Amino acid sequence: MRDRTSAREAAAAIDLVATAFWLHLDLDVLRIEELAAVDYPQPRGLTWQELREVGASALTAPGCAGVSIVIYNPDKDQDGRGAEQIVRFAADLAAAAS
Repeated sequence: MRDRTSAREAAAAIDLVATAFWLHLDLDVLRIEELAAVDYPQPRGLTWQELREVGASALTAPGCAGVSIVIYNPDKDQDGRGAEQIVRFAADLAAAAS
């Protein structure tokens, strides 16, 4: 699958970074089926697992100073499931970094 290959290539490219950097994750890169509670949903975006792979690889790369996770619209998350997914995702990234 092309999306998985792209995610792996992006994760591998992180290893090439030699200087300090900040990881900024916009959740609107996710497929709309994964998280609709964003301002710019992507029909062919990443899955949570693909974003998790890229994020964990970047967060654990030498030079990563920290991470921000952004673009959540609570008005589009009536049942709160999107917020729960984001909290789980952040916990997964924290676990990968420790």
